[in-house]
Order: sequence, then structure tokens, then C-alpha cells
Amino acid sequence: MMKIKIPNFLIPYENKNLIRLGNDFDGGYLVDEQTVHDSQYLISIGIGYDWSFEKHFYKLKKCKIFSYDGSVGLKFFSAKIKHRLKSFLKVPTINYFKKTIWWISLPLRFYYFFSNLGFIHKKKHQELFVTNDSLSKKQENYISIEKIFNNLPIDAKVFLKIDVEGAEYRLLESIIKVQSRLTSLAIEFHNLDHDRYLELESFIDSFDLVLSHTHVNISGKINNNTASVIELTFVQGLVKDNKVKKLPHSLDMDSYPNSINYEVTI
Repeated sequence: MMKIKIPNFLIPYENKNLIRLGNDFDGGYLVDEQTVHDSQYLISIGIGYDWSFEKHFYKLKKCKIFSYDGSVGLKFFSAKIKHRLKSFLKVPTINYFKKTIWWISLPLRFYYFFSNLGFIHKKKHQELFVTNDSLSKKQENYISIEKIFNNLPIDAKVFLKIDVEGAEYRLLESIIKVQSRLTSLAIEFHNLDHDRYLELESFIDSFDLVLSHTHVNISGKINNNTASVIELTFVQGLVKDNKVKKLPHSLDMDSYPNSINYEVTI
């Protein structure tokens, strides 16, 4: 049994209202069900080619969904399909053919959900990277959290989801600025080391939303029994009664199926 340590500030408060949204394993997050129903918008920053979280969210609450990811869009899909077709001509196996068909169908399924070409833009994807306000003003394919929220009604209730593979730290100050407008925040932190843990602790101390769930992602490096990748869920207005006594949560899943047994020391 692997023992993984987390600092005290990452021990979440008890929340019996947690549900899992998204695929099994990678792509799924534990969130507070009531915050989903309370949200008028889902802003999803960093989508990759897995929109299962957004799809399940929409089943629960038919709110407006806006996703942002500069690495996913027509350029990405075109390049990927072109590469797969060229490679298939060199390696014409049944298995590779099946994977190629999957990649060809992916943009069709993607734009079927994110109805960019539809008349009702309730679920829309923008091929933009998200960063802080100062950096976004210097680069054409970047947008800031400030600008995203300025385009929403001032009283809109927003569920914010962020998975940007290490770029999340430059967004923390911007998140603090819009925290009063959030119902919840689900965010993954990467490349955690001593300094990053201090930065994360400072963010949590300044953040009004309450830590509701902590998931250790063991697909990341475990150095000295300390996780380098974690997923956190924060909830607006959660009562700080008791902290959880055991992790992982019964609904948690590792990013990839494996046989590693672990528990989090809290």
C-alpha cells in the first residue's frame, strides 16, 4: 500500500453532495451537485479532446457552456487526420485503421456538441489559450479570464473548470478577482514542488470558496511520498464543519487503470 502525504491545507471539508462528472479515469471530476444546478454558465478552460465532463454537466443543467483551448480546433483536427491517413498508407493494419476512423469522426462529434455552426450558440468552443490579462494583450490567440467574464452578465453564476497542464499558476490572480461570481471551481495543479505548494497555499488562503474535494493524481510523479499532480474542487458557501478523515473518496478514479493501491495520509 503506497502512502501519499498531503499538507493540512489540502484536506477538504466534508461534503455529502459530491457526484462524479465525466469519463471514468482521466476526464472525470468530483463536484458538488447543487452547484451544477445553481450555475448559469460553465466556463471550461483546457478541453483537449475529452469533453465528457461538459457533456455530463449539460445533461444535469442545460446552461450555456463556453470552452477555450488554443490547441484544439480545425487546425488541430486537420493536422491529426492528415497525419493518421499518411501513416495508415505506410502501416495498413486493421487496428490502425480503426484508430484512424476514430480520429476522423472526432471533429464531427466535437462540433456536434459544441454547436459553433448552429443558430443557437449555447455550447461554443473557442480556439484560444487563456492567460492573465497582461499576457493576453500581447498575443493574438490568447484571451484573459477578465475578458471572458466581462462578456458575461455581471450577475451570472459561473462554474469554472480549468485543466491547462501547468499554466494554471498564471491564472490564480485572475481567479481571485472573479471569485464572487463563481459557484464552484474544479482545477488541476501540475508540477507541484515545494515552491508550488507554497504558491497553492497562498491562493487557498486568499480564496473565498471552500475546498470540497482533493484528488491525488498518481499518474504524476510521486516524490518522497508527495504528489506532483492534484485535482481540487472548491464550492461557494460550503459550511466548514469537519474535514474529511479519509482519502481517496469512494468515487475517485485514477487517470489510467492500474493496480496501484494507495491511501492519502491526512
